[in-house]
Amino acid sequence: MKKLKFSTLAQKTYEIKFNDDLFFEFMHRCGRVNIPIENQMSLYINNLHESLLQAGVPFDSVLPNTIQYDFSTDFRKRYNHINDMLKYGL
Repeated sequence: MKKLKFSTLAQKTYEIKFNDDLFFEFMHRCGRVNIPIENQMSLYINNLHESLLQAGVPFDSVLPNTIQYDFSTDFRKRYNHINDMLKYGL
């Protein structure tokens, strides 16, 4: 499983396990159309606050511009596909 690094408003930096499939499942159900990948990921991480709390991470808001993740070509294609589905209500 890949790792995702990010910082929060409280200026704390975290590295968590990240599952592409769970992210895209969340995006399909709760995503917002036409926002940058980093912002969509911030929404996802912020909505995972319960599991982050279990990992000892205090709930805080993720700063989108601090997200470090390997956005592969396949990841971007999937993101664009789901974004199009959200855009057209599919």
